[in-house]
Parts: sequence; structure tokens; C-alpha cells
Amino acid sequence: MKYLLILGSVFALPTFAAGGGDLDASDYTGVSFWLVTAALLASTVFFFIERDRVAAKWKTSLTVSGLVTGIAFWHYLYMRGVWVETVNHQQYSDTSTGY
Repeated sequence: MKYLLILGSVFALPTFAAGGGDLDASDYTGVSFWLVTAALLASTVFFFIERDRVAAKWKTSLTVSGLVTGIAFWHYLYMRGVWVETVNHQQYSDTSTGY
């Protein structure tokens, strides 16, 4: 049952990611940006929440990890936006160069 749920989630992921309106379910690059962005945000929150539950010698490591994943989250948001704009612009452009 567990594997069936995981398999169903893998197949439903592109449709769920495209539900926001700016991604197409067949755009696997855009969906991967969405998935990595969600994972980076979740890991950032996890590192900062768990920071208070570890021994003192690990607090700095979790803080740095949270900062690194937070900055990566922000960059992936930007890259996903550029990808969506580029793909949408190329789809509706009359030339292959996009001008």
C-alpha cells in the first residue's frame, strides 16, 4: 500500500505542480524547478526549527545549513520564473530567436 501511494504521488506530481497556472504538466523542467523549490523551503524550515533541539555544538551547523538552503530556495524561485517566462515567450513567438 505504501508503494502504491508513492507511485500515485509520482504520477500526480506534474499535474499538482501545474495547478498554479504558470506551469504546463508536460514541462518536466518547470515541474522539477517547482519540486526542488518546495524541497528547499521545507529543508530551510526544518533546519531552523530543529536548531533548538540539538546539542550546542551542532547549532551553528544547522544555522548555516538553513541559510544555504534558504538562499538556494530564493535562487530557484528566480530561475523558475525565468524558465516560465522563457518557455511562454518562445511558445508564442513567431521566430525561433524570440524577437
